[in-house]
Amino acid sequence: MLAQMTPTRLSWNTHTLLTWAALDLWRDSDLERQIPVVPIEGLFLELGPDFGDVIRRYGEQIAQKSRVHVAYEPTGGIRTVDEFLRALRVNPNTKLHQVRALRPDEIPPDSAHDPSRDGPPGGVYVPVADGERIPVIDILATHSDEPDWLMDQDLFLIGEYGYGPIPYGPPTGLSSQAPFHLAFLHENPLLKAILPRLRTNFVEERAELFFALARLAFDAGIDYWGWRFTAWGMHYLQDMTQPYHAKVFPFPLWRVALRVLSERDRRNFAERNKNLLRNRHLAFEGIVHFLLNEAFKKDRSHPFLVALKGDDDLGAVTLPSAIATSTRKAARAAIRVNAAMEAMMLEPRLNDPKYCLTEDHTYRIEETLPKAAAERPTQYRAFIRFVCESLREAGQITRRCIRRFSGLF
Repeated sequence: MLAQMTPTRLSWNTHTLLTWAALDLWRDSDLERQIPVVPIEGLFLELGPDFGDVIRRYGEQIAQKSRVHVAYEPTGGIRTVDEFLRALRVNPNTKLHQVRALRPDEIPPDSAHDPSRDGPPGGVYVPVADGERIPVIDILATHSDEPDWLMDQDLFLIGEYGYGPIPYGPPTGLSSQAPFHLAFLHENPLLKAILPRLRTNFVEERAELFFALARLAFDAGIDYWGWRFTAWGMHYLQDMTQPYHAKVFPFPLWRVALRVLSERDRRNFAERNKNLLRNRHLAFEGIVHFLLNEAFKKDRSHPFLVALKGDDDLGAVTLPSAIATSTRKAARAAIRVNAAMEAMMLEPRLNDPKYCLTEDHTYRIEETLPKAAAERPTQYRAFIRFVCESLREAGQITRRCIRRFSGLF
């Protein structure tokens, strides 16, 4: 089957790998238990009045933050996918793909990496049929990446959703999902004063919504969607451990001040420096994505996978405190990670605000990273060490999502 449907370039998406590694030591009878796949329409039949309560609460939370009050909630039962997506205030064009990600033993270890990291129908996904039984761990790993599959894009253009004007970033495309996946809770005061809307994000509300839906699905006996919603909520918590999701300007304060003071028109400071920041963010994610895929295919003892497995205390924790703790650690790590990446890569284009990494289709991380690691091994080891600190937190928050926020175990 694999030979018939897989291309020559195969990469798992990063959240899938984070989840597999983080739950590796938990692969017991519960996470390997086979769950029948249920189409979303099968969930609609079981949604009771509690669904409306969850949606109303989410709307109230959004209105409190955006200061835009709209009367938008489902009336009567949910009958279609479109009604369901609009009730959740996600992109109405979202496709709820019924798939699973190929497991590590289903992909050739010498396969090249796909740098696009797109969701289905990419080569690492295979369809699953209604009623087909798949392990819980596969549901979690596959769908922990799903919020990046269009769900949170272009939402500030839909007035009836009530999110208000976009706080930062472009209103369309992949970057338009930033306020749902980034939280600059511990940014330096200077930057907050210049760009006060950096304080706005919808991470906690989004995660709480999906964990609440997970509990409804489990209560209704639809375990497939209980685990799938849990994976959706988990995605946002994993994002909070990423250094560039917690610190918009990952430099020491004096470098921030110098750049701000050098700008004549500070109102357009963010616009003129967006590529400077975006390039670092994308370079970091590309490097970690590449190394995680290499580790899963060829070296299960890699420090990244060891860090994700972790050895932690899963004591009681609330959703707000989890977000605050993870973003604080990530923001602190950002300066060290960024400095180590700069020293390792020695890429002058990262400092050019006119250069956009996403538009450079000739850039190959699979070529530049091994060369940089070979030429500057000390800087490479420092980068690995600092990233492991963030991955250790990612592993811990993943396990906490399963144990605490889903209300299970």
